[in-house]
Amino acid sequence: MKNDAKIILGFRCNNSCVFCYEKENRNLPNKTTSEIYQEILAAKKKKKTSIHLIGGEPTIREDIFDIVRFARAERFKNIQLTTNGRMFCYPRFAEKLINSGLSNVIFSIHGHNALIHDGLTKSPGSFDQLIKGISHLRKIGFSRIGTNTTICSANYRFLPALAEILLENCVERATFIYVIPFENAKFRQLAPPISKAAGFIKQALESGKGFGYDWSLLNPPMGCYFSDIFARSVKYSDSRDEELIVSHQNAKRIHQVSKNKLIEYIKIDKCEHCTIRRQCPGVMKQYVINYGEKEIKDNFCESLE
Repeated sequence: MKNDAKIILGFRCNNSCVFCYEKENRNLPNKTTSEIYQEILAAKKKKKTSIHLIGGEPTIREDIFDIVRFARAERFKNIQLTTNGRMFCYPRFAEKLINSGLSNVIFSIHGHNALIHDGLTKSPGSFDQLIKGISHLRKIGFSRIGTNTTICSANYRFLPALAEILLENCVERATFIYVIPFENAKFRQLAPPISKAAGFIKQALESGKGFGYDWSLLNPPMGCYFSDIFARSVKYSDSRDEELIVSHQNAKRIHQVSKNKLIEYIKIDKCEHCTIRRQCPGVMKQYVINYGEKEIKDNFCESLE
């Protein structure tokens, strides 16, 4: 969003997700409270109206309440936090953070049950903690809840079942994100062929649409499999288009690391005849490198004019 300032608090986390592309940065020092305050003030100076706190895992910081209160005191209209949700399983923590001034919470949920979710986070009990966290927020009347789900080889078949969990918890805003393994060696291990995953993804998205919810697919390796829902359900992001407020040396280092995680899309011959060629950025370059054009060509037929 134009008026949204993303602030990376640091990369430290209490999960060890198999698809995390910041693993190598876990040992970078988190920003100090003072450094984060500087960035919040810098965002205000740039006339931003929303703050989005991201990590790593923001809730494992002891100063998270102070950070949220500081942003609220600076009169930001919206203060959003992305979290793995584990700390929200503690009722007093959840209530205190909301009372500090948090506007929106986005939970990262990667499976419809503990077997899948915990297997991906490498943190036993994390699924139950997350679900309890959502429940605690509902109990205190907080409803501005969204979710992120990373689509990978281990969970794509179960996305419709995950959609049922989201519906049960009245999640109106959900984003399903195709995994981005920046290590080529792990691409085929983590990233499912879109020819196999597309049907499950569309089924999950349609579940949310049936309730009028804002559920979307972010950064698919290609858009042609979703040409029928492309305009309303497919989105793309690029860190070059995100404005992160950077005001000191440690922040610059973290900012640079984040900027290096870019997705590169390319156009191939078939793209020139695709019905959504003007809206779609093309095919993820790493996807072509790992699966080749043959897999893509065999599944482009539906979107050809």
